[in-house]
Amino acid sequence: MALNYPGPYELRVFYTVTLSGVAIVHQQRMNVKPDVDPTPGVAFAAIDVENSVGAATDLATVLGEWVAILKAIMSAASATIDYAELWKYEPETFQASFVSSQAIAEAGTHAGGAQYAGEEIYMFRTKEGGTMRITLQEATQAVGSPVAYGDLGAVRQALVDYVELVAEGAYFLGRDTSYPLAFTRMFPGQNEAIFKKRFRP
Repeated sequence: MALNYPGPYELRVFYTVTLSGVAIVHQQRMNVKPDVDPTPGVAFAAIDVENSVGAATDLATVLGEWVAILKAIMSAASATIDYAELWKYEPETFQASFVSSQAIAEAGTHAGGAQYAGEEIYMFRTKEGGTMRITLQEATQAVGSPVAYGDLGAVRQALVDYVELVAEGAYFLGRDTSYPLAFTRMFPGQNEAIFKKRFRP
């Protein structure tokens, strides 16, 4: 099986979940493709990212739309979405260089409690037949069986809808360099590494 690499650019969203007085910073990573190579240090508002239908939107707008979705899933009592960074990858490597960052500083709005060491993995099929995943740590979904789209609930369906955006154009790329086309399942489980951080420091 071919090895796929991140990039060409990667949006990294940093968020913090505080439970029982212990704060852990998590990262969410999505591949994006600017229409031109941005100058390091330029603002997100000056970086246009291409979508799956050939249009482009500035990264600040895309990030703002994405944060609005994440807030609705993250616990109001425990989670904050802190800031985002953009990184550029060397082709066919895992070597990345920093490009830019943007502050966010917004709290979650979901009434549910954060799940200790919980992990939500959203799986998609890409246009080239590969798989793409979006992960969210210690959000509000309890551990359980795989969840189909119709059973996700409105706030999580909004996440899936935004990642796909089949008609309007999706912004996040799979590692096979193609855009997501179909959602398969969301897998609500527990992350062992986070569990160890929480309970076996």
